[in-house]
Amino acid sequence: MKKTIAFLILGAAVLLAGDPLRAETIEGNVVALNAGANTLTVSRVNPGTGAQEQVEVVVSPETRYVNAGSLSGLDIGDRVAIEAGSSAQAWKASQVEKKLAVALAVT
Repeated sequence: MKKTIAFLILGAAVLLAGDPLRAETIEGNVVALNAGANTLTVSRVNPGTGAQEQVEVVVSPETRYVNAGSLSGLDIGDRVAIEAGSSAQAWKASQVEKKLAVALAVT
């Protein structure tokens, strides 16, 4: 009986935990912004296959922004590095960093 209860508790914990997240840094250029859906789409080279792809990332009120105060601080074409976790449902951003352009002086 005690083993059955233990297995039920373990099973419930696994179900409540949901899908395990796979963490990754997504670097690329912003190709779409959707403030209503709280998403941005980034064009990048897939690190595993080398193929060009577009990745949609969901942001939340907990997402931290570097060099942009919020999703509205980003523009199409901006270079970004996004720390995100992936589950079966979506990429979810924990941090979005807008990369700043560096001016090179030519002498």
